[in-house]
Amino acid sequence: MNFRTAVTGASVLMAGLLAMNVQAGTLDPQLEAAIADMSPGDKVGVIIRCKDPLVPASVASRNLLPALKNKANACRTSLGNAMKNKAIEQQETLWIINGIAATVPVALLNGLVHRAGVDVVYLNETVELPPPPVLAGIPGNPPYTYWNISEIRATDLWEFGYYGTDVVVATMDTGVDANHADIGPRWRGGSNSWYDPNNEHATPFDVNGHGTGVMGLIVGGNAGGFDMGVAPDAQWIAVKIFNDQGQSDLSRIHQGFQWLLDPNGDGSADDAPDIVNSSWVLQGTEDECLGEFAADIAALKAMGIAVVFSAGNSGSGANTSMVPANDPASLSVGAMDSARNVVTSSSRGPSACGGGLYPKLVAPGKDVLTAGLTGGGDPSAPYAFGTGTSFAAPHVAGAMAVLKSAFPGKTMAEIESAIRDGAVDLGAAGPDNDSGAGLIDVVEAYMQLAGSIPSDADQDGVPDSSDLCPDTPAGEPVDADGCSASQLDSDGDSVSDAVDNCPLIANPGQEDKDGNGAGDACEPPQLTSYWSNGDEVVGATISLFVFGDYFDMGATQVYVNGIQQFLVQAVTPEMLLVRLTVTQAMIGGPVTVTTSNGSAVSSTSFGDTATGLQITGVWPGTVTAGVSTSVFVFGSEFEPAATEVYFNGIRQFFAAVVSPNMLIVRTTPTMAMSGPVTVTTPADSAISSSDLLVVP
Repeated sequence: MNFRTAVTGASVLMAGLLAMNVQAGTLDPQLEAAIADMSPGDKVGVIIRCKDPLVPASVASRNLLPALKNKANACRTSLGNAMKNKAIEQQETLWIINGIAATVPVALLNGLVHRAGVDVVYLNETVELPPPPVLAGIPGNPPYTYWNISEIRATDLWEFGYYGTDVVVATMDTGVDANHADIGPRWRGGSNSWYDPNNEHATPFDVNGHGTGVMGLIVGGNAGGFDMGVAPDAQWIAVKIFNDQGQSDLSRIHQGFQWLLDPNGDGSADDAPDIVNSSWVLQGTEDECLGEFAADIAALKAMGIAVVFSAGNSGSGANTSMVPANDPASLSVGAMDSARNVVTSSSRGPSACGGGLYPKLVAPGKDVLTAGLTGGGDPSAPYAFGTGTSFAAPHVAGAMAVLKSAFPGKTMAEIESAIRDGAVDLGAAGPDNDSGAGLIDVVEAYMQLAGSIPSDADQDGVPDSSDLCPDTPAGEPVDADGCSASQLDSDGDSVSDAVDNCPLIANPGQEDKDGNGAGDACEPPQLTSYWSNGDEVVGATISLFVFGDYFDMGATQVYVNGIQQFLVQAVTPEMLLVRLTVTQAMIGGPVTVTTSNGSAVSSTSFGDTATGLQITGVWPGTVTAGVSTSVFVFGSEFEPAATEVYFNGIRQFFAAVVSPNMLIVRTTPTMAMSGPVTVTTPADSAISSSDLLVVP
């Protein structure tokens, strides 16, 4: 299709919404061309937009829905009796864009255009169905079946209990197969969780498979014995914008967007989703900037809803951004393969809307395993492989759900910012118009959110929110307000925060038995040790293993060079696993571990696994395919340079020597594996299956 209402990126409304390049109160040129050979009595589907649309950002979120609906009612009122003509059929109020969709006789169009308040009348264009995923063979063959979920490091956050719980994700697509064992149980259910503007299906259904494949990558479970979705504990709702014949139109999509703002129709957005994924584009809009869905996107964003779009598959050339993904407010996602190359067909920037970065980032979108159709579809198969940006975007939607479950107090705007700031740069250094900010990295986004620093205008170490003298640097006696930094005493122990070794817990005697500068009141027995493997480079992601007597996870904190670490897990009562990204060069330590019971540790009890080592062997017992698992191997003496590990003939790359007597291997098996383990080292260390500890 060819949308002739294209505008340049400079044509924006006051709040940044893109306006259509049309004369007020006129027929759109494309509509004029379409009706040129039609008879006066012939009918045509149109959208009527009224003047002075509401700018969502100008209204408080609690008042936005009634304000939009009131504005749309005024639009209909301005049309007077014109819309009461029985010849005008299939009328739908599109309050989200201050308009009305209808089927109108050609003879009445000129009269509608000249009604007071009407801005433009244009064609209700047909939108084409995206291609479905390709049917899959047996999961696990080929062996790279599971590469996509671990590639964005979602499984690292799963280990700490973050699966998207209490987060609702919506899709606008061909529907969803609710009978699929990996998807159906995660439907929110009820009358406010499914909408079909085509009025074909009262409950979730998908005859095509595209929407089911998209949803599988967001919330799919592991009913088949392997992990499918990024956020398997999230709930889903859906809008079936495409009918069973594979068609949609602009008005149905607008209806879908406005339903998402108020699914139960009670006038509030309390049942709206947290995230909306749209894996579709308007075909034929390469390098065009249209305002068709700008108001919809702006309304959702104003209500705190994340809006994710597939970038389109019109690459590999530059200037192939597409509508609506190139709307400045949308989060556009391109596709990359398992070698971290941008997929050839993935659309590139710069964006036609203002020349900005396009896509915003990339995610796995080449041969990713997802859900197929289990019944009712044609053809029917439970698993499929997806390629294209349609299947890259849901990785980002799922990642946002996982991060929202980890940080329920963060806004979706903050989470989106963290995802972009934490992306792994691909290709030439810096953001580019092939891969945007880079590959989404869920752990890096987590660290962006966990390590966010409160504003501190005077840089005295006291956040502005609690600083009595926010404009006075430490050491300055008096600021413009007549107070000094030393007057802040948060814990009321008569020791100012500027010199208090425990500023948030009363410690009037300033006891500090270990002499580390932190008051004893702030740290139940605190123990300091050092890195065993030398220096660490800023930006490196490493694992640290800490051994002690007994770790109570409810009262254990780990600090590395004074920075609290949040990805901490008790692998056993005697061992902690700390996963961190180095924020400053660390030269031999120190590492400080705080526990409630004074567990003793020493410098020899720390292992740094920054460098992946290859080791050789197979599994103890039986291990389930697709389940991420750690195996600890104990022996006599392991030499990193000469140690390799194979599990049933598959070489493992996530392995390291924690100490001369222990190996750790982190892997997601691609097949069920069982049998004794054989480890080969220069010293021929002998071990047996009883010497292995498996940690799912």
